[in-house]
Amino acid sequence: MLRITTVITYLILFFKLMYRDVSVNLFLLVLTLLITGQNFLRAYFEWKASDHPKEAILSIAEGLVLIGIVLLVIQFEVLTRLTQ
Repeated sequence: MLRITTVITYLILFFKLMYRDVSVNLFLLVLTLLITGQNFLRAYFEWKASDHPKEAILSIAEGLVLIGIVLLVIQFEVLTRLTQ
C-alpha cells in the first residue's frame, strides 16, 4: 500500500515540478520522506518478523543518512547553484 501511494505521489510531484512552479527543494524533501518511510517500515518488519532482526539497524541508519544528505543539499542550495 505504501509503495502504491509513493508511486502516485512521485508522478504528481514530477508533473508539478515540470509544468507548475514547484520548488526543487520541496520535491527533494517529499521524495526523501517517502523513501525514508519505506526504509523505516522495512526496518520494523525486519525487526519483528525476520530471522536476522539486527538488519533493522542498517535500514534505520540508511534512512537517517539519506535524510541527512538531503538536508545538507537543501541547506547549502547545491541544486540551485548548479542550475544557475
